[in-house]
Parts: sequence; C-alpha cells; structure tokens
Amino acid sequence: MAAAASPRAASPAQSPPAPAPQKPNPPAKEDTWAFQPIGSPFPDNPVKALGQQNQYIALWYKNGKPLHGRAWNNAGVVECSFPYLNVELSKSTDLAGQIQVLQYKGDHNTLGYWYEWIKYKDRFEKPEDRQWLRCGDSIPLFWKDRKGGPPLCGYVDNKTEVAKFSHDGVSETITGTALSDMMMVVRNIKGGPPFCECWKTGGSCPKPPPPPPVPPPGPPPPRVMTNEWIDIRAGDEFPKKELVKALGKPLDTLPGQNPDHHDGVSETITGAALSDMMMVVRNIKGGPPFCECWKTGGSCPKPPPPPPVGPPPPRVMTNEWIDIRAGDEFPKKDLVKALGKSLDTLPGQNPDQYVALWYQQGEPIMGRVWNEGGKVAATFGWFNNEYKGNVGSIQLLVELSDHIRGYDYEWKPFKEIAVFGEREWHPVHVEFHKGDISPCVITIDGKQILGKVDVRNERATVAYGGKEHIFTGPAVHPFVVLSRKAKKGYKFD
Repeated sequence: MAAAASPRAASPAQSPPAPAPQKPNPPAKEDTWAFQPIGSPFPDNPVKALGQQNQYIALWYKNGKPLHGRAWNNAGVVECSFPYLNVELSKSTDLAGQIQVLQYKGDHNTLGYWYEWIKYKDRFEKPEDRQWLRCGDSIPLFWKDRKGGPPLCGYVDNKTEVAKFSHDGVSETITGTALSDMMMVVRNIKGGPPFCECWKTGGSCPKPPPPPPVPPPGPPPPRVMTNEWIDIRAGDEFPKKELVKALGKPLDTLPGQNPDHHDGVSETITGAALSDMMMVVRNIKGGPPFCECWKTGGSCPKPPPPPPVGPPPPRVMTNEWIDIRAGDEFPKKDLVKALGKSLDTLPGQNPDQYVALWYQQGEPIMGRVWNEGGKVAATFGWFNNEYKGNVGSIQLLVELSDHIRGYDYEWKPFKEIAVFGEREWHPVHVEFHKGDISPCVITIDGKQILGKVDVRNERATVAYGGKEHIFTGPAVHPFVVLSRKAKKGYKFD
C-alpha cells in the first residue's frame, strides 16, 4: 500500500492522536507441506501460484533431492507435474506415488509470516523482512509471462541459477537474465499482507480509516450572470465580438421595427434611498473580471486550466477465491450470494446460494454451495450429470470489503454483457480453451437457481434433480450473469 503523506504541522491542541504501533508477528513457524498420494483428495488451504485459479506449489524428492513443481485440483483430487532432466513427470509410477503440496493454515498472527511474491531479481532486497521459501537448493519459481503457453510453476537451483519448468511431456531449461522478472515466493515476517482484514477477528493489522467524506459541491467559480450589451452606432465598423444572432441563423424579418420605448416620466429620489444605488467609477488597475482581451493580445492573462485530479488509493482489482472442501465448516467470510439475496428457487433447493468453482478434467465448472447445518454443501453439473456431496476441494468467491476492492459486483442480463469491444460491466469468468465460464442465475418456470454460463458459446447449465439441465442460444438471453465494473479512477488489467 502507498505510504501516506505527512500532514502539515499543527499546534498541540490540533494534533491527532498518534496511531497505536502494530503488534509484531510472533516468531515465524516452519512451512507446512501436505503429503499427498497422486489421486488422493486435494489438501485444505493450499498455496496458489501467483494469480492462478488452479495451480499450486508442489514438492517432490528424487533420490533425496528436493524439486519444486506444480499441482492442480482435478475433480477434488491431486494431479501434478515436475521437471526432471529433460522430461515431465506427472504419473504416480513416475513419482513413486506421493508428493507434497504447500499449505498456509492460519494467518500472520498465528504463523508469524505471510507469503509474498517478488521478482527473482529483487530476492536480495529487505532481507530483514523476507525469508526465502526453499527446500535444499530448490526454490519455487513462477514463469508468469511465458510466451506460447500458460504460466508455469517450476523451480530454480540456488547454486547453479538454472531454472526448470515442465509441460507437455518435456522439461524446459531457462538461465541468465531471462529469470530476472520471473516471480519467487518468500516468507514475509513483517506485519500482514496488503489489504489484510485480520482486524475483524482481533488480529494485529489496524482497521483502515474510513474513506474521506465526499465534500459537498463547493461554490462554482465566479462567472458572469448578466447579459452583455455593447453600445455602437449604425454605420460604425461591424464589431469583431461574437454577437447573438436571432435563432442562430439569418432571418427573413420585417425591417424598421424598434422595441425600445419609455413612458416619458422623470422621478426624483433623495436621502437614504440613494445608498444602495449604483454609480460607475474608472478603475485604472488591470482589466474587468472575466476579461478576455488575452484572445486579441491584451494584457489580461489566460485563465489556468482546472487542477488535475490525483490518483485514487491502491485497491484490489482481482476476484478473491478461497479454497475449501465440501463438508468443511461453512466459512465466516462474506461470500458472493446469488443476486445478493435469498432466491425464489425450485422446490427442495436452499434459497441461499453462493458462487462456487470446481475443476473436472481441467475444465472450470461454476456451481453453487449452501450452508447445510453449518457445513459446506455443494453441487455442480458436468456432462449431463449432477455431482453433489463429496466433490472434494472447491473454491468459493469472496466479497471483499468496499474500501478494499476497486470494483463492484452486480448481476447483469446476459445480452448486456455478452458484447464485444468496450463495455462498462465485465462478466466474472474463468477462461479455458473450450469456453469462457461465468456464474449465472437461471430462471426455470419462474424459479431462480444458480448455475453457470459459457458466454462465448451461449450455453447455460444448472445441476439439480440428479442431472445437468442445459440451455442454448436465445434461451440463455433472459438469464443474469455475475459481472463487475471498475470504480471511478480504477481499471482492470
């Protein structure tokens, strides 16, 4: 977050009280790694690669040597990829059946650190605050701006500074300056992460001050409020000033008409009644207010342009997803609720439905969760089937506090957001090679239920009653899609 500017000096009576110093973190604990057989249920609280929806930091040992790679969630179970020599290893038989997935179970108040992504070239900065995440000589490294393919998590050898990344059956090797802007994860032991809201549950991060009140509109700059008349004589040179033309165009008018008249009476006024009458003086200093003689080379200055508006404070511009498993305790965080209210939904369905994401064979599937006796219950539709109950690890969309996010959510009609080019509202989506998937409230016989829509292919589906119900083409147009709009002064990448 940007540092606040220092206030002007004030008298002791006017000085605001100094903020209480932030409580330091406790001594940092060790990292937590979940031992997972390939194909086993995905662990709780996994650590994602930077900005990735379904890519997590993983660790594997080959002959006692640690190597980092990536894991992902497929239908609630663990799959993975590791670079080794010149090949990609991803099968249980290749990896002796078991890997480890990095977890973060708590926050900086309980663990003493938080994970921060920095550029590889900046790894020696702030050593008093940052500790490298490493196992032996292997350091997780994220190839964020990979050309020709999606970003990948691999590793760099701390001794040789040789990095390896695996994909499509091969292991790619990168060295030298090409590593500089790749991202590595460190343990930051100072304070909490940007926009931390642990203050809500008694943590050490301070509650942010409320946004400054919007000042009431001030008086506008002074401007002329009287009609401006000039005196001139018939036969004089026609004036160069802009004159008001009747109807703004030449008229076919009657000649010789004169609207000026008077009633022929002379009045006499004396005494105090004269006080507020006006007299004219000769002012020898400068020009009159609003003088525009600068347009013709006169001495009055051209008025300055209005001052520029400063940049708004930094805010989160990405959607916030948390990892959780069906059957876990229902989270206390504010989740994004379908239409922001209890739905008039189908019989047998919980009316309080929240946006959820699940992966099946690499395909992102939007569905819904609800609170069932204090536990997370979930359902998703895929290939005409309903997957309900023990679906394993899923993700839930969190609604961040208004002062933290630089955007607003709203449910918008499909036809309004399914447009190309510039648009005000953008669908909340996860893209993959076959489509572009967004949360969608579907109306069936007048009843509302949360499902998903492929905006690119005009295809919406929802799971209930043991199967997936599918709508295509114009039938999708009346449905509403979760969308977001950048607040004034902010923009999406």
